[in-house]
Amino acid sequence: MKQVKAGDYILYKMKNEIGVVKRVTERGCFAWFHTGDTAAHITPEHFETLDPHYVAFNHSKFANNYAYASLAKRRIDILLENSNLREKN
Repeated sequence: MKQVKAGDYILYKMKNEIGVVKRVTERGCFAWFHTGDTAAHITPEHFETLDPHYVAFNHSKFANNYAYASLAKRRIDILLENSNLREKN
């Protein structure tokens, strides 16, 4: 499976949408693609990882660019949460 972790940006190739990985599963990952709380399951053949800098400067190229601010906040929240968990252990 592709190397992906919670907080990564991904591209859903079928719809040209950016997403943020919520959690990884054995068969893919759950990711947010819109502003709501629902995370969709997506399999590796339908996504590729994206560089955060690329997303920041090119988010207007994606079909769901309206969700960029919400997705960026979710990404930061996940990264901070993971950082805090590491510090506690």
